[in-house]
Amino acid sequence: MDNHNFTFFKQFNYDDSVIRTRDSNFYKILYNLGAFNPPTIDKNGKTINYAQKVCMFLNQKTEQGYFEDITELGNFGENMEVNGFNQEFTDYFMKYFDEIHEQEYYKPGFFSRCYNEFNLVQKTNTNNHGSQRQLKPTFKKFVEYFNENKFSNITEETRDIADAISPYFSSQETFDKATKINEERINSNSPSHILSFHLKEQPFDKIDKLGEMIENSQIEVAKNLSSSAKDEFTYDWLAKNDPENYILGKLCSCCAHIEGNGQGIMRASIIHPNIQNLVIRNNNGEIIAKSTLFINPDDGYGVFNNVEIYENTPKSQHPAIYEKYILGVHNFAKQYNLENPEKTLKILTVGMHLNDLSEEIQKHHDESFILYPAINYSKFNLSGDGHIGDSARHQYKLWDISKDQNTTQNENPFEK
Repeated sequence: MDNHNFTFFKQFNYDDSVIRTRDSNFYKILYNLGAFNPPTIDKNGKTINYAQKVCMFLNQKTEQGYFEDITELGNFGENMEVNGFNQEFTDYFMKYFDEIHEQEYYKPGFFSRCYNEFNLVQKTNTNNHGSQRQLKPTFKKFVEYFNENKFSNITEETRDIADAISPYFSSQETFDKATKINEERINSNSPSHILSFHLKEQPFDKIDKLGEMIENSQIEVAKNLSSSAKDEFTYDWLAKNDPENYILGKLCSCCAHIEGNGQGIMRASIIHPNIQNLVIRNNNGEIIAKSTLFINPDDGYGVFNNVEIYENTPKSQHPAIYEKYILGVHNFAKQYNLENPEKTLKILTVGMHLNDLSEEIQKHHDESFILYPAINYSKFNLSGDGHIGDSARHQYKLWDISKDQNTTQNENPFEK
């Protein structure tokens, strides 16, 4: 510990208020802010000493009268978890200290909540364009995130939509757009699924209700809902009335969300009867990948726009995600053809532009020399312009009925 820090700690250790100087909340805050961290060297060879920065900063704020004495800061940390130093949080705390200090007196616990939920709030703190670039944390973002009354005119029917989008958006206009799309879905009588039931991966012993919906002759399809692929991911054909559709772009680092350039892709997946999202969930149930399918039932083909994966997902996990994706594709195709024997699907392809699984797909599948036409998604944007789609340049074949007829229902479709 350098001389400056020693003086700082000596100051509060020999303060007359002995009980307060031993306050665990105070030491907890110091620990979480990095006051006990040794200096580090950054990539440019510069010494970074957060312990010194934090100590000097708190000393200065005490001298300026923000606290009666330095240990009064401990009052802020009653509900603070002990998760250790987070440089981004410490930077945020020092940058917005005045605003945080004032907010703490209006809403006690604000400071602790900022720390406890920092990573969660930061995950939602992205711009609305392209690959959802991460933004620097701001005081305004945290206030908006913690505001439980962002939107007006919430009904029982729209509360789930408000709950889904509120971590990412705080504008009433955004909420109104979402509810308008939901009204369109309801008024159009569009079913919640392209299939006759909700196709998602789950243990066979938990699909009693699903079994009632599938005739005995189709029971092998139901059995195949539980795969031998890695357990850390599962596939889910997301219901069209699921409010997570509005924020898929935020969850998967792309523009297909309520305020993105790919708003048309999102809206079409909710209101168009032949478009639906296949998503991949991690073992916490969180969506980390999505792929939007358009089906042309008259011509017997389907085109996935592409595959988008949350940008912080390690690339080492892409093969396991791919396996679940292909399992979801194959099970869908088989079930669709059982339900539509007069108009069966012959082929399913996927667009390769901006496709996060392109390496895995190219490794296991053949290129499609026919560019199957998808829908123009830009026509579904509420603003009238936007992203057209990603499948018009380059497609690969994911499922082909002529090859699938040579496999049994219980084979893993990704094994060759």
